[in-house]
Amino acid sequence: RSFVLILDRIQDPGNMGTIIRTADSAGVDAIILLKGCVDIYNPKVIRSTMGSIFDMNNPNYTRWSGRFP
Repeated sequence: RSFVLILDRIQDPGNMGTIIRTADSAGVDAIILLKGCVDIYNPKVIRSTMGSIFDMNNPNYTRWSGRFP
C-alpha cells in the first residue's frame, strides 16, 4: 500500500513547503499536484520545506491535468 497525498490549487509557496515538510514526517510516498498548484521547485517552497524536500525517500511529484474516474 502507498500513502499518496493529492494537492489541489495550493498557490502559496510557504503553505506548499509546510505541506511537503509535514508529508515527509508522516511518511508520504507520493505527492500529486493538481492544476493550479505552485511549482515545488520555487525558491520559497524549497526554503519553507526546511530540507524535507531532499530528505524524502524517493519522492514522486506528479503534475496531474486529467480527471479522476
